[in-house]
Amino acid sequence: MAFQPAMKYDQYFERLHKAVNNGAIESQDMNLRAMLYLSRLMTSYPDELRSFKPPCTATRVMASFGRLLGYQV
Repeated sequence: MAFQPAMKYDQYFERLHKAVNNGAIESQDMNLRAMLYLSRLMTSYPDELRSFKPPCTATRVMASFGRLLGYQV
C-alpha cells in the first residue's frame, strides 16, 4: 500500500524539497529571497495552494518579482 497525495501535492513537495536542498530556501531563515522562491513555487500550484497571509495578490506580485530576477523553482 502506498500513500499518494491528491491533486499535485506530491509535485509541490518534491519541488519544495529540491529548493531547500539547493539552498534557494534556507530552513532557518525567512528572508526576501526565500519569500520570492516560495511565492514562485506557490503560484505554480493555484488549484492546490492559496495564500491568506500574505494575501494571494501579494504572493502573485512577489512571484512576478522572483520571475524577473530569474528565480527558478
